[in-house]
Amino acid sequence: MRSHPRSDRVTSARRLVVLATAAVMLAVLVWALLPAPQASSAQRQAGGAPLAAGSSPARRHAAAVSFSAVLHAPNHRPVMNKPWRITVVVTMGRQKLSGNVNYRFLYPGLGVVGRQPGHKFTGGVFNDTLTFPAASVGKTLTLQVVVTTRYGTRTLSWNITPVK
Repeated sequence: MRSHPRSDRVTSARRLVVLATAAVMLAVLVWALLPAPQASSAQRQAGGAPLAAGSSPARRHAAAVSFSAVLHAPNHRPVMNKPWRITVVVTMGRQKLSGNVNYRFLYPGLGVVGRQPGHKFTGGVFNDTLTFPAASVGKTLTLQVVVTTRYGTRTLSWNITPVK
């Protein structure tokens, strides 16, 4: 006796669902058994990839924690020889962090054209006043503020074109 064509389609669809479910379960099982990838020292310092199993709990915690750093500046066109005040706010949740701030000035095609040594800050806020000389007028630069805390480093970029 022959079965009905519709029941054959339903049966083959059920088989397909069972096979697909089994394939997914097998893939999940294989993925769970794979060893965790090992991070390079550069990735560990940047907080990118997970730390190796032998690292200390404090270092694993420091890499897992993220903090925010925000640069506040009045505009993108500082006036030559006039004070231009910037503020950097560094927090982790509600906690205000402490650390260091360095400046880098980048010029298109030349890379870093100037650096300023580190400045310490506490209480989550860093304020500074910059003054741009006449030689910088009309040149588009990128001010990079590199914020370093015990939880890692963030680089904040701000494009500027000093004017007269």
